[in-house]
Amino acid sequence: MKIQYEKDFVSGKGSDFGDCLHYKDLVIVLISKNCSTTLSHNRDEFRKSINDRPVEKAKAIAFLRNPILRWKSSMLETLYRNPNKISYILNNLHQIVFEEVQTPQYLHIEHIKQYVESFEYYYIDDDGLRKFNTKYKYWDNIPHLNETIKNSKKLFFLSLLNKFYNDELEKLVRDFYKKDFELIEEVFGEHI
Repeated sequence: MKIQYEKDFVSGKGSDFGDCLHYKDLVIVLISKNCSTTLSHNRDEFRKSINDRPVEKAKAIAFLRNPILRWKSSMLETLYRNPNKISYILNNLHQIVFEEVQTPQYLHIEHIKQYVESFEYYYIDDDGLRKFNTKYKYWDNIPHLNETIKNSKKLFFLSLLNKFYNDELEKLVRDFYKKDFELIEEVFGEHI
């Protein structure tokens, strides 16, 4: 069930790899578990793959997320979509990657860099969405971020995941997403 993420995603072969929203002169990078649903809210007509439609001299916008929180969220999605493999997944969490949704954020960014002139980053929280919207007038009203607390099935999976999550697993997650942590520290000047 483990993917070869570097082979699949650096080559642009992942199904959502290179997905962007084209808005005005911006290319908004859609990274799974980084508010891509919120960004796509009422904007499906703008969704394109940059692989199919490169944009010259465009500015890219990327929303970044704490890699541990993003990984946990992605694992909830993996568990939710694979109910017949729950035991296997929970007993093999050390492999970190089960589906493309666990692809590191920096790989999405590196792929898009070849198509755009510059990048602007926002952190995924209410303040980051507000700053983005104030600058670009993207929404009339900022939609709420998807939250697990509203889905009882995902809450159940979260309780299962938390039973298996420990310091050793966190170290593996931190090691795997090391470049994501470095990117966030470089961009926002904070160590998570």
